[in-house]
Amino acid sequence: LFERDAPLRISPQIGSSSTVMVVDDFCTEGFSLEAARQFLEAVGAKEINLFAFGKYGSRFVAQTPKRETKIEPYAERTYADDAFVGNTVSCEIDENALPEFQASLERLRGRSIADKLLATEQEGGAAVSAG
Repeated sequence: LFERDAPLRISPQIGSSSTVMVVDDFCTEGFSLEAARQFLEAVGAKEINLFAFGKYGSRFVAQTPKRETKIEPYAERTYADDAFVGNTVSCEIDENALPEFQASLERLRGRSIADKLLATEQEGGAAVSAG
């Protein structure tokens, strides 16, 4: 769970060959989803899927780290708001989102997300999720 101004890091189990689905319950301006995307891009995740079940408003702020900001995904670290440049985009309803989400869940069939999260907690880390 990402908390604003809390130290962040990604599980070492997630690497360049990973396909990752990040699910947020509600998205306000997208900061949790963007934090997850930045960390996953920094480790070179093969495929990153970001989903939110609900959206407050139509504003989404895509975050890009400033040139001098180095994302260190495996180190527990706090990033200042001014380390990123935000680009506000408007959101629209995507009628294809539900079938795409269902297809992503289908790709995970037979895998135990709970087992992966529990294994990560035992290692002292946290799997990437947005909240």
